[in-house]
Amino acid sequence: MSSKIASRCLTVAGVATAGMGLYHFFLPTMFHWDHFLDAVPAPVHWGAIFLNLSFSALLVWGGALTVLVARRRRDRIARAIVIGLGGYWLFNAIYQIASPLPVPSELAYVDWLLLGFASAVTALYAIALAIDLRPATSD
Repeated sequence: MSSKIASRCLTVAGVATAGMGLYHFFLPTMFHWDHFLDAVPAPVHWGAIFLNLSFSALLVWGGALTVLVARRRRDRIARAIVIGLGGYWLFNAIYQIASPLPVPSELAYVDWLLLGFASAVTALYAIALAIDLRPATSD
């Protein structure tokens, strides 16, 4: 039973992680980054777009690996993947608490949604670790 719960937690966490990565691919277009980045030197413009695309790709890849772990793996590599991604979401939540996204007051709820998302995904990874991915003795 606990293995099923861990698998479900990891599947949801993986889909959420990959979904956030897919969403980030569209952020520059959605929020018209080019308009704002036109005023900065070309290498900074390039770097901002590249960092976002790289981040997006890593989240999609990490989400896919998480779903793979949920379906097949229960070893040290799986544990490292889950710790790494769970650690990322924990860092994300802590950063949002320490330095919330600057949004207009009428959009203050966005900060709560983003923090809630990061916290929920962190919890899903933590639950899976706690109940089904204890340190393995061999690969």
